Amino acid sequence: MKKLNEIISKQLSLYNAHTIINDESFAITKVKFLLIIKRTINYSFFPLRKLTLIFL
Repeated sequence: MKKLNEIISKQLSLYNAHTIINDESFAITKVKFLLIIKRTINYSFFPLRKLTLIFL
């Protein structure tokens, strides 16, 4: 999780390199980004979980 945060922070700082943003908007962007990643991971692993249950 910490590693993921570092990657996201790096990506966002690269993206906002020429834009001055306050901490609040950065935090909100980061949270939205994390939620999207979490949702994507959950959706992509859901069928796998179902399959493993069938095989067990």
